[in-house]
Amino acid sequence: MSSVGNTSGYVTYGAYFHSPEGQFKASIYLQFSVPVKLEVWNDTTDQLVSQRSLPSTTSKKRVNWVFDNDSYVHAFDYRGYGLFKVDSVPTNLNDVLEIRVWAPIHSKITIFNENLLLQR
Repeated sequence: MSSVGNTSGYVTYGAYFHSPEGQFKASIYLQFSVPVKLEVWNDTTDQLVSQRSLPSTTSKKRVNWVFDNDSYVHAFDYRGYGLFKVDSVPTNLNDVLEIRVWAPIHSKITIFNENLLLQR
């Protein structure tokens, strides 16, 4: 994907990864002419999980970083009157993690590859 932006903002949304909680390694291969921010979002909880800021460069660059995804959707207890309690099933196995690239106005960015690997 390649983009030249007339406004600042996200150049790309995705790729999307259905992931459990745990430690991950994000990897992105790109070329950019201005400082950019690389972000991982938990779309299920709409929370920023990890962010990296990079200075501009003229060459292609592979960026790897390790982060923890522990912002999963928590299970809720359902209670009523009496002796019974119902526990909901945790939904963290359906969390969707997403890699985003943010750039300032008038920037040229080319993204060659994105990947997310569960480390443990």
